[in-house]
Amino acid sequence: MIACRASACCSTGHWSERTNGRYFSSSGDVTSFDSQAAFNGASSSTLVETFELASIPGVGRNVSLSGFSANGVTYAPAGGPNVFVADPGYNNFGTGVGTTTTSVPTRNGDEDFRFSFAPRTAVGFDTYTNGLGLVTVSVLGAGNTVLDSFQSPGSENGIGYLGIVSTSAISAIRWGSTLGGQRNTGVDNMSLGDAITVVPVPLALALLPGGPGLLGAAGSRRRLGR
Repeated sequence: MIACRASACCSTGHWSERTNGRYFSSSGDVTSFDSQAAFNGASSSTLVETFELASIPGVGRNVSLSGFSANGVTYAPAGGPNVFVADPGYNNFGTGVGTTTTSVPTRNGDEDFRFSFAPRTAVGFDTYTNGLGLVTVSVLGAGNTVLDSFQSPGSENGIGYLGIVSTSAISAIRWGSTLGGQRNTGVDNMSLGDAITVVPVPLALALLPGGPGLLGAAGSRRRLGR
């Protein structure tokens, strides 16, 4: 699994790089998380797609597709001919994944596909890596502008998580693998939402003895004294 599942990740290299226990985006615009709990704490998001049969009726399993859409998200090849949804029981992902227990979108050959959606500022999903090389995830904004990109460690082999929040709108994610033609990679359980905006406390108020909470309590006592 990814080594730092409780932290926010860095966009300057591998998902597992960190400084002093925290991860920072080089762009100042995008931050990633390899813990779903941490991502949920930084965003207001909803699970929009599990890729199970009832979720996307009419999409054939283990069948090469030119792309498909479900629940407001379009999944399509970015640099290759196809994408398909592997049924539970598929066993050609990384050895750390083993035999799958859920449906997972992937493709034939080295994976290079994208999922596009109406602009949001938070997106998260499970990651399936193969341990054979890097996976690169590009975060795309308006006009396919690359807001940031992330890479897994080349040895990453198993099921992990990647959550992304941005101060700019995200309109698509691109997933590209190394040696996916030998062992598949893919994503699952797509969540979309928006980053939580933290309202800063004015500096002068924060520096008051006891902080803003004590000031509010003092005001309440004055009102009660009347």
